[in-house]
Amino acid sequence: MIIKFRAWLKEYKEMRQVEIIFLDRNEAQVANGKKRGNKKYDIIWHYFDEIELMQYTGIQDKAGKDIFEGDIVQIRPGMCFIVKFKEAELCLFGIPEDDYVTKSLSMIKYYTHYEVIGNIYEHPKLLESK
Repeated sequence: MIIKFRAWLKEYKEMRQVEIIFLDRNEAQVANGKKRGNKKYDIIWHYFDEIELMQYTGIQDKAGKDIFEGDIVQIRPGMCFIVKFKEAELCLFGIPEDDYVTKSLSMIKYYTHYEVIGNIYEHPKLLESK
């Protein structure tokens, strides 16, 4: 499985790709999304308390989009789940969030018709009960 992260920048309310994580310094190096010269992105350091880190699950949705922790996935209209890790296992939580629905990675991979429709930071309205 590919290990990668993204980060929600709390102050700027923006999602960014994480380039490097330094656990000993409690910092993450985050791409700011703005191209500069021949470099792809400027890199900005953020302390962990300034961001929300989200790990890639190793699973893609039906369109091939990477599914990260914090994403909201839809199996069919009106049937949405929040993707989270709980006790080091990948889980799907119902909306409104109560207890996890499933926590078996093999079971989660079984459902191949997931569609990422947003995430809990950029699309909080999707968390409202339907």
